[in-house]
Amino acid sequence: MTPEPDHVESLSAKKDRRATEAKAAWKEYEAEQLAINKNMERLRALRLAREAQEAAAPEPQKVPRKRAKASSETV
Repeated sequence: MTPEPDHVESLSAKKDRRATEAKAAWKEYEAEQLAINKNMERLRALRLAREAQEAAAPEPQKVPRKRAKASSETV
């Protein structure tokens, strides 16, 4: 028992269509991953530059504040 010839063609066409859709989906996935990786590299470079700048700059000395004396009044 063999399938009808027109049915075989439709299965073949369906297989070809799925293969084409799979290739398109894979290209879309790769493009998204490339964009994500580029953004991560950009952000990493910004973070490293900021950290290097912070490490090179002297940290300002903190001047201790004088606390105001608390009043001994009670309400």
